[in-house]
Amino acid sequence: MPEQYSLEDDPQLVSFHSLWKQCLAELESRVRPLSFQNFLQPLKLEKVHGGVVTFAALGTFAGDWVRSKHAADMEEILSRLAGRPIQVVVEDVPNERSNVPEQRQTSIPQERVQTAASEAIRFQPDDSKTFDTFIQGANSQLAYAACRAVADGRSGVHNPLFLYGPSGCGKTHLLHAICHEIRSSGRGVVVAYTTAQQFTEDYVLAIQSRSVETFRRRIRKADVWLMDDVQYLKGRHKTEDEVYHIFNAMKQEGRLIVMVSDRSPQDLIGTDVRLRSRLQEGLMADITYPDTLTRQAIVLSKARAAALELDPEIAYLIAGEIGGSVRYLEGALNRIVTMAQVMETPVSRDWVADILARHYANISPGLPPFNAILENVAEHCGVHAREVMGTGRRQNIALARHITVYLTREIRRESWKQIGTQLGGKDHTTMMHGHNKIKGMLERDAGFRRDIDDLIRRITDDNA
Repeated sequence: MPEQYSLEDDPQLVSFHSLWKQCLAELESRVRPLSFQNFLQPLKLEKVHGGVVTFAALGTFAGDWVRSKHAADMEEILSRLAGRPIQVVVEDVPNERSNVPEQRQTSIPQERVQTAASEAIRFQPDDSKTFDTFIQGANSQLAYAACRAVADGRSGVHNPLFLYGPSGCGKTHLLHAICHEIRSSGRGVVVAYTTAQQFTEDYVLAIQSRSVETFRRRIRKADVWLMDDVQYLKGRHKTEDEVYHIFNAMKQEGRLIVMVSDRSPQDLIGTDVRLRSRLQEGLMADITYPDTLTRQAIVLSKARAAALELDPEIAYLIAGEIGGSVRYLEGALNRIVTMAQVMETPVSRDWVADILARHYANISPGLPPFNAILENVAEHCGVHAREVMGTGRRQNIALARHITVYLTREIRRESWKQIGTQLGGKDHTTMMHGHNKIKGMLERDAGFRRDIDDLIRRITDDNA
């Protein structure tokens, strides 16, 4: 059994401490400055036991933060630097056990706290994201109309408004459009915009500096509160609790709330059930990927904004070749515009078709194919993909089948019938049962939830 050492006793640990410094330098370039200064820099290297490296974090908040947001990156960087697999363990310790200088723990400047807490109020929306530049389609009509009602101050029945759908469908665009419209109306309405991640970081900073009441007031004084990426609140229980109480207070005072997520409130597995219930009290509007004609209109609009007169036939070609997230569409158009300007080349149909063939022939529409989900789940569960497709009832096969159903539904948003057909012609009630079984396991078992999160990350990373 490998012997354990303290940093002071063993030269090997002194050497590993050098690796940690290199790791910190790389992490600094990846994360926001406040996260690095308040959570990563203060970590103390405690011990090494085989391939397990243990760090001490200053309290539960810091420990939870590092485990949920940075541990995976730490493991990846340290494993690469050490030339062997490294597992990172982060333990929560009282502040007095840390050797971090006292000023880091207690002397966060008050003006910095006030700045962080007021960022939501001072947020400047993207000038290109307005209602005028948003291209409506069948995929977004309800969401667009509801957001216009919020911006016009006539959405009492829509409170809260909850928008959901996959990445790259225009949800964030609509939030920015609301902010633009309200601020240009001259009605004196105060609007606050924040992402769930920004809210979490600022809330933790407020706790550390004992300025929570100031933080709350700066959100609650807004007449309209917009929050993006609500799914990132999952597992951050104290932050969820804070959002819940601010939500209740603002709604009782008649203030408007719009929240956005990549999934519906019912599917925000692991999120506080009270908050999920509140999110369903108003209007829920989903946004899906636009159809080809809507995508064509988006391409033509973006081209005009870039001072490029594009033939509608060419726009239709681009829209038809590149599916999924609108961001892929914008990226392709940006490449075409840039190449046309640099090469001083006319934008002809054949020239664009050649660019698409050379650079976007294998582009993913942003969703992993069913086979990628099936094969990754089968490997994870130690079975063959053909067994998952079959009728075997052995426990690990049945579990793999249920997970495949759940992930296909969550990632690809397919119907029960579509999923059943791909799994060998199984009926939709069986698919629903499998999905509900995994959903229940995720709510009860934190370890299983981490396994599924890792599996989702592996599937989506392979598809990136």
